[in-house]
Amino acid sequence: MRVYVKSPGSITLYLALPTRLVVNRVTLGILQRALGRADQTGVKISPEQAKRLLAVVRQAKKRYPRLELVDINTAQGEIVKIRL
Repeated sequence: MRVYVKSPGSITLYLALPTRLVVNRVTLGILQRALGRADQTGVKISPEQAKRLLAVVRQAKKRYPRLELVDINTAQGEIVKIRL
């Protein structure tokens, strides 16, 4: 997974993280707890759905290795890109 953040007049941030580090059971558990606390969102993920989500992301990484998840360009020149 690659994260690229560029803002005019600021340092450009580029992170290359292994997908297994970002998408694993520990981070998924943290996400579930965070969603459980944020009752305003109304988002609930069961453990079965969470496991399926992990499997689907891993399959997507194999099938589409350079898949862009986020691509944002603002009028002020800020750029945010997240790629598998």
